[in-house]
Amino acid sequence: MPDSEKKRHLSGVFFALISANQTSILWYSYSSDVIKKHSKMKLLLKRKFKGETYTIGDLYIDGVFFCNTLEDTVRLLPLLCPDTPQGIGCRCKEKVYARTAIPCGTYKITMAHSPRFKRVLPYLHDVPHFLGILIHSGTTNADSAGCILVGKNTIKGKVTESRATSDRLNAILSKEKDITIEIV
Repeated sequence: MPDSEKKRHLSGVFFALISANQTSILWYSYSSDVIKKHSKMKLLLKRKFKGETYTIGDLYIDGVFFCNTLEDTVRLLPLLCPDTPQGIGCRCKEKVYARTAIPCGTYKITMAHSPRFKRVLPYLHDVPHFLGILIHSGTTNADSAGCILVGKNTIKGKVTESRATSDRLNAILSKEKDITIEIV
């Protein structure tokens, strides 16, 4: 059935379509004679090197490699934190402030204004043991404080071209409404 015929059959109907070559779920909605395509964007951060003072990973957008990442050291943390759900800084003894990577898991992302960076950045929601986790630019793990830094890992323990990479990522994510990141 041609696309023009499909559009005529969509009158006010919502449906899900899982693409054979993508992990994204797509759906279409009919509103005011306009067909709108919506997608659920999935970021995947694969940690590939866990060093004594930093962690290097690869960031994928909907299954396609986007850039390298730099984080603090991965440490074994309790599954739940009693403090951060109440908006209180984590007091768990296993966490070393500004030197610990966030736990593996899946987190919702929204674009939010950062008072510190004075710009809109990707914000990760409900991260156990952490408050205010962002994806932003930086060069070394000293710039991280638990956040995810993006760029090119061309120098051991660092990312380069970070601001340009962060700007490209922000441009992509700012067009989306439903974004998650899975960290493995």
